[in-house]
Amino acid sequence: MATPQRETAPVVRPVITVNDILARLASHVTAFGCAGLTVRGRIASRKYWRSQHLYFDLVGSTDDIRVSCAIFNAIEAEVVEVSDGTQVLVQFERASFRKGRLQVMARSVVPAVEAEGAGTEDPRHLAVAKLSQMGLLDRPKRAVPEVVQHMCLVTSVGSAAYHDMMRSVAERWPGMRITIVDTLVQGTLASASIVAAMRLARAQSPDVIVCARGGGSACDLAVFDTVPVAREMCGSWCAVVSAIGHETDTTACDLVADVRAKTPTAAIELLIPVTREERIATLRSERCTLESTVCHRLRLMQEEIRWCVQFAQNSMRVLLVHLEATFHQTTAFLRDHVCNHLKKTERGLKTHCARLHTLVSTVLTLGENTTSAASRELQHSAEGFLNGEASQLECLQRALVHGCPVARGGAMVTSGKRRISAAADVNVGDQICITYADGTIVASIAECRRHASRMRKT
Repeated sequence: MATPQRETAPVVRPVITVNDILARLASHVTAFGCAGLTVRGRIASRKYWRSQHLYFDLVGSTDDIRVSCAIFNAIEAEVVEVSDGTQVLVQFERASFRKGRLQVMARSVVPAVEAEGAGTEDPRHLAVAKLSQMGLLDRPKRAVPEVVQHMCLVTSVGSAAYHDMMRSVAERWPGMRITIVDTLVQGTLASASIVAAMRLARAQSPDVIVCARGGGSACDLAVFDTVPVAREMCGSWCAVVSAIGHETDTTACDLVADVRAKTPTAAIELLIPVTREERIATLRSERCTLESTVCHRLRLMQEEIRWCVQFAQNSMRVLLVHLEATFHQTTAFLRDHVCNHLKKTERGLKTHCARLHTLVSTVLTLGENTTSAASRELQHSAEGFLNGEASQLECLQRALVHGCPVARGGAMVTSGKRRISAAADVNVGDQICITYADGTIVASIAECRRHASRMRKT
């Protein structure tokens, strides 16, 4: 009996994209871990961008074998000026895939000839030489404030240096404001960590920054012999105190810092030279001195005020006596002067009164004589006037009795002193008097009617 053959299932293989294969390659490159590797090669296609980033290719034995490299902020990193075709040693930091190509982020570039010739030279000397070329060793140093109110510590939290400094601060001035910025102080990532910590410390606006680390070997302190860390200490606007290692340890950061302390504890003693108890004792002594000085000054001022009051009283007494004598003299002088003036005035008044009496007598005598003559003349004139008027009245009486209309029961019309005998003798508006035997009527002419046919007799 034949055995039936089994059908083989087709093998389905997954289809991936270009992005997938690049992602897998990138993961393998990342897992490979090229950080810290130093690679020898030749510079090609070197160029600076305006962002101050340096891009170049590291070429192998042939031109087709090359790796794209980049250094960010090349101005601040340890980058030596190199040109295309120069054999260099490049220290890798990390690798990545960009646009389908392997690109390495480099940390430093050193010519291979210099690196081989300086293979046994101390790295600190190289850093110091470069800092000297940059003029950072001869720059003006900033002074530490006399009284520090805000201190920023850049150190590794939990280290022995950290505990020594905090204990010294607690003993000397517990109430001081302190800002702690934690950072790595050794290892491959310590340089970038210290640079970031220094920038963060500057942002706190302290009076002084202390960069501290305890003692260790030259390898442990190597991070403080790098140019980026030393340059960062020079970029602060406030004073920077370097307290690295022991008294015998000297790093590049110690040379560029504003102040160098032998140890971290010595840095605190430098910034807080007087302990709290000493400061309190000094303040008490100064207070006693100030109180005694003030009391002595007050006593001197009291004596001076007392002397001034006494002098003022004596001066017032002398002045009052002088004023009183002057007042009496002035009163006597005024009294005599007024009396003399009154006497002189009295004599003048008597003389004027006598003259006035004589003049009045003379005037009265002349007046009496003139009045008598005038009276006689007036009397004579009045008698003559009265006699003439009496004669006229008598004539008028006789005339009235014989020829006046009033006497015959009629009336006599006059206007002023004129006798009205016809209508032509008056005008409209004239006032006339109509005299009757028993009285007089005063009238005003409102209308005058004249007869033209009648002629006035002459």
